[in-house]
Amino acid sequence: MTNPFATWLTAKLTPTSSGRLPPTRADLARRCGVSLGAVSGWCSGRSYPRPQLLSAIAEALGLDEAERCAMIELMAASAEGGA
Repeated sequence: MTNPFATWLTAKLTPTSSGRLPPTRADLARRCGVSLGAVSGWCSGRSYPRPQLLSAIAEALGLDEAERCAMIELMAASAEGGA
């Protein structure tokens, strides 16, 4: 089963053809005050960020309000077993 949050986060951390470079997993870990292993776990779907980290993740990724809401919905869907 696919983990919607893991899929979304991996896409957010992947460079696009637009030329804009997203933060690396190491950058995200540093900005959120967690280990690189924690971020790797989020991207693989093995674990989820603590709710209190969602604001730091959103800030690090430069999310607007709509994207923040979408991220929270993805977290909820993932916690419930997928979309």
